[in-house]
Amino acid sequence: MSRFQSKRSNYKISYVVFDVLLHQGESVASLLLLQRKELLTELIQTDTDLLAKSQFIEGNDVAFFELTKAQSLEGIVLKKKESKYEIGKRSHSWLKCINYQYADVLVTGYRKNEFGWLLSDYNGKSLGFMEFGVPEHERKRGYQAKRLHESSEFVYIEPFETKVKLREYTKAGLLRLPSLA
Repeated sequence: MSRFQSKRSNYKISYVVFDVLLHQGESVASLLLLQRKELLTELIQTDTDLLAKSQFIEGNDVAFFELTKAQSLEGIVLKKKESKYEIGKRSHSWLKCINYQYADVLVTGYRKNEFGWLLSDYNGKSLGFMEFGVPEHERKRGYQAKRLHESSEFVYIEPFETKVKLREYTKAGLLRLPSLA
């Protein structure tokens, strides 16, 4: 993503293909996953820095996910080998396993017009907003906290601690997709 966010980026572009949906003008989405992987291997016989095929490991899903966590990667997708590609649908044959990170943070305020908790670390640095993954009974905790002051958009409250899960920290140091842990 860094490559596409700046015209001056030094990142090289690499295209990694994970599946084949069309071959010689015909849909192959109805083929089984392993058949499509064989076709992909025929089409991309040698991986290069510019073009490569996504690697997969049959079995050992727990060990593979542990390796993903050890390298702080985003996660893995588990796929049934007999699955077909379901265009425009979320398939129950594919399961995204996200390597969530966890953090203890402070809730320091909330938005007035729509739900969103203001988050910060213990040094007062802003960590962004938590907009999803907060049940109604937990939201009340923020609304019932002691009000310190407010602006046209926010109510600032006596901070309280909470634990969040997140995808990662952005380059700006904000939490990506935080929700209650």
